[in-house]
Amino acid sequence: MTAERLTIFDEQRQPVGTALRDDIHRDGLWHETFQCWFVSPDGGSVYLQQRSPDKEDYPGLFDITAAGHLLATETVHDGVREIEEELGVPVSFDELHPLGVIRDCIRTELIDDNEFAHVFLYVTDREPAEFELQPEEVAGISRVDLDDFADLWSGCRDAIDTAGVTRGPEGRQHPFRKTITRADFVPHTEEYYRTVIEGIQTHLFNRKGSSDMTMKTPEQLWNEFRELHPEAPESAAAWGFGDSEEMADTLAALVADGTKTATASNYKMYELGDEPLPKVGQYDIVLDGSGSAVAVIRCVAVDVLPFNEVPAEHAYLEGEGDRSLGYWRDVHEDFFTREFIAEGMEFQEDIPVVCERFEVVYK
Repeated sequence: MTAERLTIFDEQRQPVGTALRDDIHRDGLWHETFQCWFVSPDGGSVYLQQRSPDKEDYPGLFDITAAGHLLATETVHDGVREIEEELGVPVSFDELHPLGVIRDCIRTELIDDNEFAHVFLYVTDREPAEFELQPEEVAGISRVDLDDFADLWSGCRDAIDTAGVTRGPEGRQHPFRKTITRADFVPHTEEYYRTVIEGIQTHLFNRKGSSDMTMKTPEQLWNEFRELHPEAPESAAAWGFGDSEEMADTLAALVADGTKTATASNYKMYELGDEPLPKVGQYDIVLDGSGSAVAVIRCVAVDVLPFNEVPAEHAYLEGEGDRSLGYWRDVHEDFFTREFIAEGMEFQEDIPVVCERFEVVYK
């Protein structure tokens, strides 16, 4: 097996070089990982991976649904490969819900593991028996009640039940049920588990609140806004972020909760479509993935900048992922590249980007 070379970072998450994985774990060097927790659509269950008994680190223990190191040549987008490799589930990056970057530190007699973990959530109704487990990595997959899981890591319970499937020596999957304690889990810190659980609960709460709201058409939301502001124009453009329903849902939710107050778009697409750039004072209606109106926004600033000169402040205001400039560049290069490919063109580092800041004026 080829030794894995990873990018190493200082404690402020600035890259300082590369090193081999074994050396990183021996010396306690900071590095990046991709982590994805699966939850059921009703929010009642969390999926746990049981690590293979043949794994060098933490054999047989329960852990994150799917996770892995990001190689020096990879971005966080490449981390989705871990999901299909370990569980046989093809997932696109746009289907994931970011929970942020969490410092994940594990210290044992054999390892000093300091990770900047890019943590994501994936919603699925897949049964444990429907996963295709990677034999050398995964021994089993099971579900645990989310409230029980939270109680375990808050100290309210000493043990909880989990049920799923495990891979037998003959390669076939067998159902199992087991009572587990903290000692049965990979020894992430209590703070890590509590942060992840809080992130899951917050996402599910926002998701439920969004589904409980009466869905409104763009016309309905705009008419409500105009009743309060009769000086507003008779109509406003309505659109959703991104190029998928999942992305539109995720980013619309960030707008609604006040996290996202900026966006960036490909200047060339305005030229090709013969469309005007956004203007200060312009109103727009943000849609979710289903086409329902989520919020009315008003443009407060517009700048056109080369892609490689977009500042960290703008990346933070966009509110996505860990809100860093590095994350912004990764996701927008990927998105703009897809747009250019569709037009038979190529992405360049200095392409002009329309950077817009906005405020929510009604929702």
